[in-house]
Amino acid sequence: MRSMSLAVALGALCACDPHGGPGQAPAEAADGARFRPEWRTVLPVSRARMVLAQCSRPAPDPAGVTGFWVPAEADLAAADSLLAARIESEGTKGHPVRAAPRASEYHRQYVGLRIGERRVIYANAFLHGTLVADTSSAWREYPVLACDGGLGYVGAEIDPEARAILSYHVNGPG
Repeated sequence: MRSMSLAVALGALCACDPHGGPGQAPAEAADGARFRPEWRTVLPVSRARMVLAQCSRPAPDPAGVTGFWVPAEADLAAADSLLAARIESEGTKGHPVRAAPRASEYHRQYVGLRIGERRVIYANAFLHGTLVADTSSAWREYPVLACDGGLGYVGAEIDPEARAILSYHVNGPG
């Protein structure tokens, strides 16, 4: 991999607890793909725009973002289910790796975006063991941005009303 960095900025935390508690069951997609609930967070609205500054994959255009919102638990559960299923179904498509990561290996950062009149959830997912996710809780408050890294970094736009993934991208190889 060429270079990776953890984007860190200042701002206030969201007053809600979107992390998923110890008694919560893992989010499960229809095909059985699962995420770990403790590896999910909603980034503070004050830092939401920062997650759009992706280095090697497309993300929503910040100029098109007209506002931010905090997704409800039902929206997050649906986003987890859709994203887990997509990660599992994508496998290693177009990527020179031997084994595809499982959904259960990813941390997820979510932000609620308003793009025009539409509410969209942007998912920023990254593999456990990358950057400082194993030793720091900074990923719960600050966007994780990485250049390259392939399947280790995933971004998706999710329509919570339609319960559909609008776009899905992985970082470039490197």
